[in-house]
Amino acid sequence: METSQSCNALAAAAAGDDYYPRWVMFVDNDRHRCESQANPCPSSTDAKTVAQARTSNGLPVRASFRLAAPPAVSQLTLNLDDGLPDRLVIYHHVVAAHGDSVLLSMSVRNMQQQYRNHTTDHFVYRSGDGTDRLPSLSLLPPCYLDEKNHDRTMKRRRTGILRRGDGEFVVATDLKMNIIGCEDGSGVKRAEAEFHQLLSSDLEWKTKLLPVRRHDANKGEICFGRWESDRVIPVADRFFYWVDLCRGIIFSDVSEESTELRFVPLPVEPTRDPRDKDLTRNLCATDGGAAVKFVEVSPRCCCGDPGVTTCAASRQAFTITTWTLRSTLGGDMGWEKDGVVDSSEIWALDAYRCLPRLRMEYPVVSIDDTNVVVFFLPSPYSRDRDIRVSGDKTWVVMINMRTKSLIGSAPIISDEQHYRGEVFLPSQASSYFNTSPGSRNDTPPANERRRRKDIGVPRAVASVIELAIDYVASPYHEILAALQEIPRLTRDEMLRAYGVLACDDRRRYRTLVALPMDMRKDYCCMLLDMGTNKQMH
Repeated sequence: METSQSCNALAAAAAGDDYYPRWVMFVDNDRHRCESQANPCPSSTDAKTVAQARTSNGLPVRASFRLAAPPAVSQLTLNLDDGLPDRLVIYHHVVAAHGDSVLLSMSVRNMQQQYRNHTTDHFVYRSGDGTDRLPSLSLLPPCYLDEKNHDRTMKRRRTGILRRGDGEFVVATDLKMNIIGCEDGSGVKRAEAEFHQLLSSDLEWKTKLLPVRRHDANKGEICFGRWESDRVIPVADRFFYWVDLCRGIIFSDVSEESTELRFVPLPVEPTRDPRDKDLTRNLCATDGGAAVKFVEVSPRCCCGDPGVTTCAASRQAFTITTWTLRSTLGGDMGWEKDGVVDSSEIWALDAYRCLPRLRMEYPVVSIDDTNVVVFFLPSPYSRDRDIRVSGDKTWVVMINMRTKSLIGSAPIISDEQHYRGEVFLPSQASSYFNTSPGSRNDTPPANERRRRKDIGVPRAVASVIELAIDYVASPYHEILAALQEIPRLTRDEMLRAYGVLACDDRRRYRTLVALPMDMRKDYCCMLLDMGTNKQMH
């Protein structure tokens, strides 16, 4: 599966330009596979991203990426340097990502016995720094769960990797909940969570068993009987968030020896059908790790009321709502609703006129911009064959929740007849290939540096002044980040364009980011020429 949009990062890298996207999106799909070096994947990957290692069986393996700025989807390729017999095939997945690191899995299988007699290896890929350090690929020791040595604990999306500021990384597996009755006979039950953790300093798996307590204003009993981790989210360089999209968040501070885990419920009720939670909900770290946001796509009736409807006028109508995790004055944690967009507002946009009016799915919040959410837009026939609209494409679209605008879209090409989409996995690893510090994500903005140490347990609002600083800093950071992504824009042109856009009411900035990347420099030069002509007259 790939996007038909051209890969600007790959083209720029081939031309020798210092441009890679500040963040990218991967998908986890069994259909991405390569058989051998003699029969490699057809996708063109970037030679600067290549890293090599050996599997647990001693076979040489090579990893590389094709990196594209969202809404395009990036892709992983894993190949064995030595050829394979025809009956064998390699399946690979992007399991988790954080900072410059990506956790990968690879299994070599017999096509006639796909679910038997195969070995699964896990690797940590680390990006190069664009200058001296080359990309690296490191094999992890297996994490065995049972006496039969079945590696069952490092599940995709239920395993997380956390890149710490000291250059180390931590890998954590899914939670296993234990409900325990108190010994005092009070009948009140408590919960303990068990998980496995690996530190890069010793590369040994250790089992953690910690109690769980609430960390919100409601101090009532927690029902963990059906807890199921849907995501493991790294936050800043300190915290793991285990997310049950029906219930809430359990988080741990790995920067110190935690004695407990803490729980915060979601701001919404559980879904009626748990099978739909991936389609409609997500929790993401954004603003470079300085914020945690929850997003939900909920159906609504034509009268405006929430809920599924059979009304022909609103079968596909929906509302997008976002919340940000905040701290209260009492030191607890809670959710603040900060964005609501209705489908009618999106469908009325001129930029949306060629896209199907269907319910958006698989939301993911941009790592860079807290206001931008990316969605999968299914094919009209992949969800409902009674719908008749022109075209049968699937799309990825980007929506700015604050401006209520469509800021990007890309069609998806898949081998499947009716591709149904899948969860997006955001990553900043692409930005570390840039040699220019301003275009990389390893130097956080000022508001992120101020809050990074407190994001896992957000502190109470200290003053109205700090809120005002954050409010003002965010738009200017967006303008600077957008200019830094433009290939071949000189320092002088960037400074002059920044001066024009920062003094505007953001109309020109919104126009800039709505353009394809290869047209943005021409637009900036046009703005500078307009400013020069004004001064002459």
